[in-house]
This record gives sequence, C-alpha cells and structure tokens, in this order.
Amino acid sequence: MGVAGKGGLIPEGMLDTVKEAIRAGMSIISGLHEFMSDIPEMITMAEKHKVTITDIRKPKPRHELKFWTGRVKNVKCPKIAILGTDCNLGKRTTTRMLMHALQQAGIKSEMIYTGQTGWMQGSQFGFIFDSTFNDFISGELEDAIVRCWEAVKPDVILLEGQSSLCNPSGPGGSEFLLSGEAKQVILQHAPGRKYFHHFDDEQLEIPAIEKEIQLIEMYGSKVFAITINEQNLTPEQARQYKQQYEEQFGIPVIIPLQEGLEATVPLIQKITESYED
Repeated sequence: MGVAGKGGLIPEGMLDTVKEAIRAGMSIISGLHEFMSDIPEMITMAEKHKVTITDIRKPKPRHELKFWTGRVKNVKCPKIAILGTDCNLGKRTTTRMLMHALQQAGIKSEMIYTGQTGWMQGSQFGFIFDSTFNDFISGELEDAIVRCWEAVKPDVILLEGQSSLCNPSGPGGSEFLLSGEAKQVILQHAPGRKYFHHFDDEQLEIPAIEKEIQLIEMYGSKVFAITINEQNLTPEQARQYKQQYEEQFGIPVIIPLQEGLEATVPLIQKITESYED
C-alpha cells in the first residue's frame, strides 16, 4: 500500500483495488493507521485466496514496549539526527543516502528507522514512531539505538527524524535530541514550501528555518549542515537558497538529489574522531 493519506485512513475506492490484488494472489502490506486486517471481508478474502495481510502500523503489545532507562549513555559512537522543518520532507531518503555515502567512504554507519517505509525498505533497527504509545517513544528509540550498537558497533548511528519541532499537528524532534542523545543534526528544509504539509487550506505557515535551528540549539545540539528539498523550486532557485543559507548560517548546505551527500563525509569523519577523543 504505497499510499499515505491524511490521517492514515484508507482512501475512498482503495478497498476495491486491494480486493482485486488479493484475487490476483497478492499479499497486502499496509502502512496506514486504518488496519486492513480489522476488516472482516478482507480477512475472509485473504483466507480464501491464501494470502496474508500485514498492517505494519499496528502498535506492539504493551508488554513488549520499552521505557527509557539511560542505557543509551553506554553507546560509544555519535548519534546524528536528520531532522526537518515539516513532515513528508525527504528526511528518510536523505538518511539512507547519507548512510550509503558513509559506507562507501569506509565509515561504518547504521540507520535507525522511525517510519513504516524504513521498515519496508529493510532497515534492521528501529520502530514506528507514530504508532507507538507516547509514554514509550523515548524507550523504543533508546532500545533501537542500543540494539544497533550492541549488534553492529558502528562508527556512527543515523536517526531518521519525524515531523518538526515547530509543527503543531505533530511536533517531533525532542525525543531524538534528548532521549536519543543526538548532539549533531542535519536539518532538512523545503524553501519552496510555504505551509505545513496538509495545511495549505488553513494557511498554517512553516516558520523561518532559523527558528528550528534555534530550538535545536536550545536542546544542546548543533546543526552542522542543512539539506534542501527542491519542492516547488527550479534547480537554479535551489542553488540560490543554498548560497543564501551558507552565507547566513556559515555551515555547509547540500541539495541531495542534485549533489549527493558525499560532502558531509569529512564533516562526519571529524565528528567520529572527536567522539573517540
């Protein structure tokens, strides 16, 4: 189900398409908040056609959920959070691109997924942020980081961010900075996007990027690079924002889909070396 509608509900008419897929012998994996496996008709059809329905956003049983314990302090490598100024901004894509760039440079890196697509793409460590009971988000994040460290001993752990600190519909970010102890941040921003995702009609404006940076710094973390999402921009406009932000903030600004993320490798190499010192 490569669909992420507002509120995670099944879009109108989608069930007919899913039924057609089941009749064709296809199993269903859904990342929606409305669960296919709770619909009696779908269960009956899946049994009849010998396929499975997997709702990956179903919350874990409570007895499997973890509270934050402080074990993250035993992780002896830097944690870098890839945060953003809004939802649906490409944070996961940037995180995966960064992981691959680091690995190609010989820096052992792992990604902690925090959304359903990261799970679908095969990431080994993580949890699904927005289907976890709020009391356990910090603990589930910590547990994923600790499991990653104990199993792989990477040089650096990358945390896929969710939403933004300023997004009133679902503020996110503090968990990565506090509970995940991410002291370094790459901030993803879409200069061509005026309103928060799904809130164009309400004209709910995204604050200036400097506000998000200031909030991150108030948590004791540092934004060491900015990445640009090119939505609603021409390539030339994206490059103009790149130059503007580099002059304004004095840090590297990267357009991942134009330039890749190799430019961050020496920066992260220095972070890992200083962490070891």
